[in-house]
Amino acid sequence: MKQRNSSIELLRIICIIAILFHHYFVHGGYNFSGEITNIEIVITILGSFGKIAACIFILISGYFLINSEWKTKRILYICIKTLLIFVGIIIFYWIIEREILTFEDICMLFLNQWFIRNYIFLCFCYPIINFILKKCNKKWFVILIIIMLIFWSIIPTIQGKGGDKLDIGTFLVMYTIGAYIKLYTKNNGDKKKTYKILALIGTLLFTVIITTLLIIAKVYHIQNLRRIAGNVGLANNILAVFCSVMLFKYFININFSNKKINYIAESMLGVYLIHDNYIVRRLIWRRILPNVEYLNSSLIIVHMLLKIIIVFIICVTIDKLISLILKPFIEKNFSEIKKEEENI
Repeated sequence: MKQRNSSIELLRIICIIAILFHHYFVHGGYNFSGEITNIEIVITILGSFGKIAACIFILISGYFLINSEWKTKRILYICIKTLLIFVGIIIFYWIIEREILTFEDICMLFLNQWFIRNYIFLCFCYPIINFILKKCNKKWFVILIIIMLIFWSIIPTIQGKGGDKLDIGTFLVMYTIGAYIKLYTKNNGDKKKTYKILALIGTLLFTVIITTLLIIAKVYHIQNLRRIAGNVGLANNILAVFCSVMLFKYFININFSNKKINYIAESMLGVYLIHDNYIVRRLIWRRILPNVEYLNSSLIIVHMLLKIIIVFIICVTIDKLISLILKPFIEKNFSEIKKEEENI
């Protein structure tokens, strides 16, 4: 059995933590419309890395799936796990609210989970995508990526436009880049330092631009700069794309093995599915020690860190409990399935 590269598993963990910071910000019920505060600047910067993290998850998928054969069981495994978590949350909602959701509410609740919806769509389509991509030689692969980036990233960045969610276009572009990295680049550690420097430069530039825009907006009361600063953190901003690719390249050039990291990383899909369900995120960010109540408190950073750590630990624990039920069922009924989360 091929040994898993724990650096990629560590990257998954870092990314889900970045997404938790992002969700603390975007789902916390904040209404930043008045004068810009120092804490808004801090929260915005931390939250902006969430879209970079989501892009990295898609890069990982492209990297692994480009050479992967179609496996119906992989889709089945993901769907069963998603369904178990989804049904569990609906039951949990009935227990705490004593209210039965309508069929329409349930459908809207599922459709609202755009990341997993698009991910499952990608999993169904990746053999077709792989077939098309593998028909391209290296030259045409690069041309394809350039064309995609021009229309999906560069032009919207110049125009100051972008979506606040990762649509199917984001999945296709980042998947293609991840596939190219797997097919046409070498990971022997020789350029690890180069990618580390580029990742640090990109991350520093990303942070400085957002910070500078918000400080100028605060000092000179230019509200439009607040929107521009937010656009820098969108998934299709060219600087965010650069950061995600360089960070990914740096981590895949590190190779080590750690069973504890691998064990925790197996639950990252579960952490995402559990904490970002509409019912759960309202509960954790707005009802239990609501984020907004700490906005003007000196304890907001402590509140943010503790809440994210607790949410992470609880979600990992729940995912592991689900796995105790799901894995024996899978092994009994679908014996060929093996740790399908490796490619998630």
